[in-house]
Amino acid sequence: MPTQCCLVLLLFCAAGGYGQSKSPEEQIRELEQQRAAAVVHKDVNFLDKITAADSVRISARGDLETKSELLSQLKSGELTYRTIKVDQLSVTVFDQFTAVTGRSFFEGTRQGKPFKGSARFSRVWVRSGSGWQEKLFQLTPIVTH
Repeated sequence: MPTQCCLVLLLFCAAGGYGQSKSPEEQIRELEQQRAAAVVHKDVNFLDKITAADSVRISARGDLETKSELLSQLKSGELTYRTIKVDQLSVTVFDQFTAVTGRSFFEGTRQGKPFKGSARFSRVWVRSGSGWQEKLFQLTPIVTH
């Protein structure tokens, strides 16, 4: 009997509870936080995995950036982030994609020059065979008056 109880407990834990997995909204909220941490820690392997090959980024300066440009800037140290805080997330889930809006506070350096700011952002995540991937990202600075 104790062996059977242990087996049931083991199966329960392996299944993550009563067979319930995280909802797409929970997955995306978690990914947003993981992505911010990956940028700060220059985890380009994780960023490569969660960013679609044809992903497009519109920076706070209005520049268009590709996935390869972002990863290259992080690898080289041309772009570094000391902190990124993401909050006020709104996640809308569709069948194969999600639309996210949020707010971020960030601090870092670009080409050795410090920057600090806050922005509103929009991101589109697309469900692929390997999980969710960023397809589009747009950042708009928050201007204080």
